[in-house]
Amino acid sequence: MLLGYLLLGLIGFLVLRAARDVHPDNLSAQEGVVKAYLTALTIADVCSPKTICSSVMLIFLIVMNRTALKVSQ
Repeated sequence: MLLGYLLLGLIGFLVLRAARDVHPDNLSAQEGVVKAYLTALTIADVCSPKTICSSVMLIFLIVMNRTALKVSQ
């Protein structure tokens, strides 16, 4: 189980680093990559029967989407 968490952390680190390195000047593209990653994590979290933090991830996604909408206006 610990190996799974380590692998998930490594994948997350690589995704977020790739978003930063590939799009250094395009914040909206970085935001899109991070949103896609967090959406996938949230769906997996909600579908997993042994989870206790799915509501926390959903609240985080909602707050992030609202913040992104305020910034883009």
